[in-house]
Order: sequence, then structure tokens, then C-alpha cells
Amino acid sequence: MTDTNEPGKAPPPIRVELLGAPQFRAGEGEAAPLPALPAAFLAYVALSERPLTREHLAELFWPRSDRSRGLQSVRQTLTRLRGLFGREVVSGSGALQLHDADITLDVHAVGDALEAGHVEDALELWRGPLLEGFRRPDSWELEDWLERERTRLERRLAVAVETRTRELSAAAEAEAAAALVRRGRTLFPLDEDLAVLEVEALASAGRIDKAAGALAALDSELDGHLRRRAKSAVDALRSRSGHNGAPGNPPLAGHAPPGPSPPEGGGAASGPAPPRRRRTLG
Repeated sequence: MTDTNEPGKAPPPIRVELLGAPQFRAGEGEAAPLPALPAAFLAYVALSERPLTREHLAELFWPRSDRSRGLQSVRQTLTRLRGLFGREVVSGSGALQLHDADITLDVHAVGDALEAGHVEDALELWRGPLLEGFRRPDSWELEDWLERERTRLERRLAVAVETRTRELSAAAEAEAAAALVRRGRTLFPLDEDLAVLEVEALASAGRIDKAAGALAALDSELDGHLRRRAKSAVDALRSRSGHNGAPGNPPLAGHAPPGPSPPEGGGAASGPAPPRRRRTLG
């Protein structure tokens, strides 16, 4: 339990980092890991656009439990969060919502930075995918929500990097444009739009050798991606036709038959639809 309160003193502010491996810190203290399930529970509540009923949370996080046991798990998770932070962070007599007094979340800070046009600040705050490594196989609806939310957050930042890079290029700040898009590529190496923009920005900055190297790397990435897709498709066809592994028609080297496709559908994504769909290499 984190006990940060002293008699007569206000508790220090809590900063929760849900991007990358979840962690939190009180005041100027060291970061402490935030367990996966309480982190996911907090993220879902914090990123929802409206208060959530305990019944909904019970069904989402513990779909195999009956109503009584599911609601008990909700209460236990709220108690665990209170013990970790030393105060209420999610509250409500009926529906639950984030109790935002003296608590900040990095996902909100990234959004605020982008709203203010501070793309560089948003990049500094980005530590990785939302709830990196978290899985909840017995709740496909929760996993679907998480995948949608990850995609929304990543896409929003990638689009902002692209827009800001083009603004810098138009203002004849070629070096700054090249540096910014390179940072974006480091975070999102499979984003095809940023990959192409990096080549353009380097060429505009007069760094022809770097541009040629980036172009060669992009060609290699595209070639490898297309080869992987083609081989996977051929292996899938062989598997469905019953000829996989037959003499004279072995599976392609280094590529096992693909596993089952993930289920479709699920929880609704929060936030507005992105302006356009981004292309990825992987």
C-alpha cells in the first residue's frame, strides 16, 4: 500500500502512466509498477466518455462470473486501487467515474499536448502502447476495446507528427522536419506514411545519403512485408486444400501455417473517428 499522507498535509499529486508498462508515482517519488488488472480497470474508466455501472464493469472484466461474484470482483479492484494510491481514484455511489482530484494520466496529457499543438511534448510523453503486454483472453470484448483504443491513440499521434512535419517543411525548416519525422518513425516503425515522409524530409534537408539509406530500408521493409503476406496466403491455401506437407508441395520455408483468425466485433471505441485510415507495413 502507498501511504503518502502526513498529518496536516495535503496528499501529493499522483501521476499514472498507462502508456507502455503501467506505473505510477506520488509527487516527486520514484515510479512504482501498477499491476495489470487494476491498471486496465483504471484505463477503461478513465477513457470512457460517461460514468459506468458496476454491472457493466463486472460483465466486461469477469464475463465468466455470475452477477454476485462479478460485483464482488469490482469492489475488490476498487479497494486494491485505493490501497495502491492511498486515496479514492475511481468513485461513485451508482455509476463509477475517475475521481480526478490530484491525479493525472499520461493518456490525457498526450491528448492535451496534441490539442495545444505541442507535438514534440506529446512524443516525449509517449512510452509505448496503451497497457503494453496486457491480455484478458476470457473477455474478447475487453481485448477488442483495448485494440481499438491502442489504434486510436497511436493513429492520432502519428497523424499529428505527419501534419507538423509538413508544416515545418512548408516553413523551410527542413532539418527540424526531418528530426521530427524520425522521432515518429522510431515510435511507429511500421507506419508507411511516416516512412515515406521521412525520405521526403531528409531529401528536402539536403541529406541525400540519409534519404537514400531510408529509401533502401523502406524498400526492404516493403519487400519483406509483401513476401510474408504472400507466403502466409500460399500456406493458408495449402492448408485448406489438404495438401500442406504433401510430397512435392511442402510448406514454405520458415513459415508455419497461420493460426486461427481473431474474433471480430466487440466494445465500442471511444473518441472520434480518425480523418483517414493509416497504412502500416506490418
